[in-house]
Amino acid sequence: MKRTTRLIRWLTVLSIAMLFALIPVVGTRVALADDQPVKITVKITDSGFQPDTIEVSAGQIVEITFVWAHQAYPNEEHIIVFEGVKAESDKITKANPEATVKFVATTPGTFGFKCDIECDLHDSLQKGVLKVKAGSGTAAALQPSKISVEPSGVAVRAETVKVSALLLDKDGQPIPKAEVTFYSPRKFMGREGLVEVGIAKTGPTGQANLSYKPTTTEAQKIVVRFEGGGLYDASETTVDVPGSRLFGPAKAETHISLKGLRDWAPLGFITIILGIWAAFAFMLYQAWSIRRVRAGG
Repeated sequence: MKRTTRLIRWLTVLSIAMLFALIPVVGTRVALADDQPVKITVKITDSGFQPDTIEVSAGQIVEITFVWAHQAYPNEEHIIVFEGVKAESDKITKANPEATVKFVATTPGTFGFKCDIECDLHDSLQKGVLKVKAGSGTAAALQPSKISVEPSGVAVRAETVKVSALLLDKDGQPIPKAEVTFYSPRKFMGREGLVEVGIAKTGPTGQANLSYKPTTTEAQKIVVRFEGGGLYDASETTVDVPGSRLFGPAKAETHISLKGLRDWAPLGFITIILGIWAAFAFMLYQAWSIRRVRAGG
């Protein structure tokens, strides 16, 4: 009897130990499940998006496939952009009827998606809604990105500087359709900050090109930044731009035919003012004279 009781106790302890040992395994499986993309299909029809509202959880990898499904508009073309998550599709046409957009829903909130091409159904394709609700699972990690500017990526030509940046993923593959912002460090009233020089979008090779005219003749640094978007995390780099005497604000030029007018402008203005006052005084004198004649009569 005692031996049976002891055996039951050992079996109970062993069962509890096995249960606790399984808990981390179950938790790992949940985390892995969160890394699997949520796949959604949206049809682009003659009346708009079907469905026109998408709901996902924050932290999920979202994979949305847009399908060209027009009946009466065979020549329609679309590029779908997501304003809140900085993602964009390839061009969707009758010949290329599907395009997939992938991104990590990082921030809870309500965002829009729409067609970015002027088309016959443009107004009907401006009201897509992406609702990202707060997530309860393990958030998917954004993939690292790397932005770089080679020495040959800075070209100075006369008054213009061209900067070419390259945006790649962790495997060295290009990240297309991404916005790259170029900043110039400035000082104002004792404070240092960044002033936006311009924005360029990466092409199929991951390259973003920006041409601008510097406002100073001195050498300067340009901060090149990818704010992150889609599946990728942010990255930035700094590049040196040499100075040039051709740089700087444009000089005001006065045409020779306007020089005399500029010199005589103050005197002419005074003459006009005196003329107006003289005319007013003459009118008062005339009125006084008429009143005096009537009083004498």
